[in-house]
Amino acid sequence: MLMENLSFPVIARRLAFALCALSGGPVIAGPGNEYPFETYVQEVVLEFHDEASAKEATVSLSPLFDGAHRAVSCRWDDNVTSANEETRSLMEKYGIRGTFYLNSRYFSPMNTEVDYLETAKKLIPGGNSIGGHSMTHPFITYFHPNRMFEEMAAVRVEWEANLDAPLTSYAYSFIDFLPGPRGKEAQAETIRTLERAGYYHTAENIGLMADLEPGIEISPIMPPENQSDDEFKRGVEWAYSDKQVIPDYPMISNSMHAWYGTPLLDKGFDALEWRFKLLAGLENVWHCNQNEYGAYRRQIRSSTLSKPVREGRIVKVRVERPHLIELGNTTPMTLEIGGVDSRSITGVTCQGARVQPSRKTLENRSLFHLHHSRGQSLPVKIGRIDNLKNRREVRESDVDADFPGVLGLLSGTMEQLELSVSSKTGLHDIQITWRMPMGWSQGVVREQLGDLAAVAEQTWKLPITLD
Repeated sequence: MLMENLSFPVIARRLAFALCALSGGPVIAGPGNEYPFETYVQEVVLEFHDEASAKEATVSLSPLFDGAHRAVSCRWDDNVTSANEETRSLMEKYGIRGTFYLNSRYFSPMNTEVDYLETAKKLIPGGNSIGGHSMTHPFITYFHPNRMFEEMAAVRVEWEANLDAPLTSYAYSFIDFLPGPRGKEAQAETIRTLERAGYYHTAENIGLMADLEPGIEISPIMPPENQSDDEFKRGVEWAYSDKQVIPDYPMISNSMHAWYGTPLLDKGFDALEWRFKLLAGLENVWHCNQNEYGAYRRQIRSSTLSKPVREGRIVKVRVERPHLIELGNTTPMTLEIGGVDSRSITGVTCQGARVQPSRKTLENRSLFHLHHSRGQSLPVKIGRIDNLKNRREVRESDVDADFPGVLGLLSGTMEQLELSVSSKTGLHDIQITWRMPMGWSQGVVREQLGDLAAVAEQTWKLPITLD
């Protein structure tokens, strides 16, 4: 049972529950951003036909899944005003995947009554995902950090609880990622806020990343929608072949609004289909959604591969990688075995995890996909309980339909957060992640809390301090 507080004092209080199984094994503090992912270790055993091959073989992690030259995806903003369903159908026709970045399910820029939930459910089939795009589509970097956090965290809570799927990717409304008045200072603040809200990937213009080490994974908007067909083709060719761009930004993201006329350009679905044909015709690319791409790139940047240990025909390597619950996506990592003919490899195994050979046939290079260990898992159900009036006493109504036997309430002051939980059947292996906006020094706090007996009510408290 994992409970995540995506709330903060004073502004709003929402409690998110996620039901899952957490893995055993050693937990190691991993490298990376301000809030590093916890990691675990897998041992991979490679067996070769002869000792000479085992001696010559090299092992590495592929920069992209399945050794692809480039990743290709779509990044569609907004609900209500966009032709999302028609776009999704056309994407499926060409094997194109992407992420639909949505506002609140009830948000309408026309101030009309709307509920976007049923449409959102129709966007996921075909390998797509949902991302966060703020609750109300503001120029978010001009907000106070607490309000900025609410826009980011609340939209994540809302869609995770409604779709039972983790949100890990965010797209800034109005591409408001580098505001004029405060510039880099505001940009750094919004990136840290994004991390605190539980995201680690964004899709933005690479021109906004100059002289910045953001610490989050980035998919460049490349090229944007308001271009002619010739300009789009030139942009794709540049993104596909430029050797300076590929190492840092190996993603081509078609964007940015699911197809409809814009003030700058009015194109129909025939134009979008032409672009999909172009993207589908690129060789050696990985068609993925933005969550998959972010998860893969975070694994590559945060994982370590040990020096091979060679014992006759056997080669052993240890892979330290982020926990699946941190990544929020099951995309495996691709191991590259080089220096030997593929026929000399008689087996690649990992105890407790599936190792899947690639379907590609490459000269003197073999690819194997290393999945997460079986003890790792993602939430099966995600619930939400609001406490907007900041009550402290738990009531029978403080329950989510996905967890009918669990009562929960999150409350707080400027100095302390309190989480009260009771369960009719008991809870096991409880982990809480507390999240707070900028200004509170703790930021993100994870706690392993063991079990909760049936019927018993337990209150956990977290003292918090302002910087």
